[in-house]
Amino acid sequence: VATEANSFCLDVLPKYLNEFYEKLTIYNEIRELSDKDKFDVIIIDGKDDNMEFLEKLISKNGIILIEGFRINQLNFIREIFPNSIYTRVISNYKNPVYGPISPDNFAGGVQLIFVNPTLKQKMNYLTYRIGTAIKYRIRALK
Repeated sequence: VATEANSFCLDVLPKYLNEFYEKLTIYNEIRELSDKDKFDVIIIDGKDDNMEFLEKLISKNGIILIEGFRINQLNFIREIFPNSIYTRVISNYKNPVYGPISPDNFAGGVQLIFVNPTLKQKMNYLTYRIGTAIKYRIRALK
């Protein structure tokens, strides 16, 4: 299950997901999801004015992934989940030539939020945090 309203992203999802695409249910907004379902992972890609609904949707030790560096969304989520921890996660590769962003730029990244982290999630957090720091240094060299 995912939320997505951007036509470019909706058009390329079948290409990237291949046979898994048919297993995906896509909603335009978070509020369209049933608050009876609890999700272990929620991916947010783009603006949504119904972020407070996340609290009803995420499982106790769920993970929220925000595409890009949307600081307003991150701050809002951290207010809802005061015990959460987050890190940026980035890549080392440049944007594809067929995308909307110049291939001269590095592909973006995500905000990874552990809403109520377990010990294992805290260890994963440290791994991502260190890996991202290393990737920032590698990017500076390229």
